[in-house]
Amino acid sequence: MKYSYYIADVFTGQPFHGVPLPVFTDATGLTDKKMLQIAGELNASNTIFLIFCEQKSTYSIKAFSKFEEVSIGSHSILAASYVLANIGSAIPAFANHICAHPQIQTGTHVFGIQRG
Repeated sequence: MKYSYYIADVFTGQPFHGVPLPVFTDATGLTDKKMLQIAGELNASNTIFLIFCEQKSTYSIKAFSKFEEVSIGSHSILAASYVLANIGSAIPAFANHICAHPQIQTGTHVFGIQRG
């Protein structure tokens, strides 16, 4: 299976500045082991994986450094939110009108994403 990702530069208003984070918008089917391998290959400070839950219309989020799974920080949420808000029409859950108002769930917190 092929997986695509986007690079989000967080903490900046200009491309190629800030902190570049790869964001996988559909990591369905990837094991934690495979996510860790991918993160190691990409060699970014963190690599973000989103898994869509159709029943809840939410994305769960996982973040990996090249060595281990890491806690979800503000930069991970910013990167994932930016990609979902700005590239939504290219993501199957949006394109198929499954998820008009996406949310990211991080444990007990849920963040709504405004497209536009």
